[in-house]
Amino acid sequence: MEVHSGLEVEKGPEVSDLKKKLKCEPIRNNFSNLRELSRKSKSIQRAAFRRKYGNLLGLLELDIEMDIVTALAQYYDPSMRCFLFQDFQLVPTIEEYEQILDLPLGGGIPYRHCEHHSFISTISSITKIPQDMLKSRLISIRNTRGFSQRFLEAHLQQLSIKEDWETFIDVLALILYGTILFSYSNDYMEYAAVDIFVAVRTRFENPVTAVLADTYLALDLFYERNVRKMTVHVLYVWLMSRIGDNILGVRCPIELVTRKKLDKRTRKEWALFIAGLNQKKIIWQPSWQQRSKLIYSCEGFPNVPLIGIRGCISYNPVLAQRQFGYPIRGAPTPDVLVPFVCYYQDGFVNDTLCQIRNAWKNILCAKKDTRSWSVDREIPYQQWLLDRVREVKLPYKLTDQEPLGEPMLKEPTLDTRSEEVQKLKEEIEQLKRKNDVLNNDMQSLQHEYLNVKVDNERLIKKQKVDKECIMGITQELTATKAELTRRAREWEATMHAER
Repeated sequence: MEVHSGLEVEKGPEVSDLKKKLKCEPIRNNFSNLRELSRKSKSIQRAAFRRKYGNLLGLLELDIEMDIVTALAQYYDPSMRCFLFQDFQLVPTIEEYEQILDLPLGGGIPYRHCEHHSFISTISSITKIPQDMLKSRLISIRNTRGFSQRFLEAHLQQLSIKEDWETFIDVLALILYGTILFSYSNDYMEYAAVDIFVAVRTRFENPVTAVLADTYLALDLFYERNVRKMTVHVLYVWLMSRIGDNILGVRCPIELVTRKKLDKRTRKEWALFIAGLNQKKIIWQPSWQQRSKLIYSCEGFPNVPLIGIRGCISYNPVLAQRQFGYPIRGAPTPDVLVPFVCYYQDGFVNDTLCQIRNAWKNILCAKKDTRSWSVDREIPYQQWLLDRVREVKLPYKLTDQEPLGEPMLKEPTLDTRSEEVQKLKEEIEQLKRKNDVLNNDMQSLQHEYLNVKVDNERLIKKQKVDKECIMGITQELTATKAELTRRAREWEATMHAER
């Protein structure tokens, strides 16, 4: 869909100073039936689902304002791998996507991509759908193979009736991978989405890097190859959790977005809203953000390369430091911003995949970027950003827009007293976060206690039944023994009389 700005733009030569607007079509799958099916599972199954596959059910329940993402896409800067606004930049990062999906990367294995599709036998084993049926239900759309959403939802319905919750959880996750995380057509799941689900399910690979890669690849395809389709759920949460009210004590970004009350707006009004964003309207330290360290680079790369299901692409965490509370002290150097992208459909990617897999064995993870060559302190970051805005241009122009030449991102001068106040505020925030962690741990322990209590009650009940059964059998055996003894004595008495 195309966003029309609804903004007042001066006619004449100045119109050419605006960035060309492109058409974007977010995927609009129908989730009503899937939501209804997911709600048939009980809390214990939903908790098991989250432990295994993260907070996908939270994404499923979200009502997405598609026009916000459509307007946001107009601000993407393909060369820098970021969104560029009038006086700030925003960069989707691994650390933020980890928290949105509730799938910490930790020391786990990031998605590696396999050069061949998953075997039908493997998919059949996971879903309990016969191999012949899977083969017969494979469909092709635009030179890709996959399955229809309705086919898998029908199978999910049968699993809920049978109360086969273990398989139900796996099939539900498979559908969500193909409709929320990696969706490229309505009511259709590409085989590539099935492949990454199998990688997560059987090889325990972490999908976070692939989801982030898909965000950047979709934006790259949007700008460089005029591919308009885009999956938006995670990107939507990422943006909305940084604008509007910051609700203290909320540690889950999806919950934060859910609790925000958005006014109904037209497409033009959302375009106006996004165009009016400036650094003062961004939540730079949201309550849900717990990570303090960023992955800045991988071995052999000046930035972070990502492996996705359609290709590989790098992004620049050096531009994201302010999102984690660290000011950028100078202009990022060209050496740290080297762009890299490749697509599997173009071929010859095996060597690249091997290089990236090996690069992830040695990463630079720190609070601040300690590489002296990553920024040029002789050039102020604010000036570099202003020059970038002038070069790339913005898609819309507000009539009341603040001049871009004004000082931006300046650090305020504080006296000793105000510094102490700031430190106290930071300590209070840290204590609140610790308190939230303790409350969350307490709730988890209470939940585990209830589960143990239920299991214990079941065990006691079973032991009582078993005890009663054993007592009954013992009584019957005693009675039988007594009867046999009586008969034996009668027989002996009879034999004695006959003699």
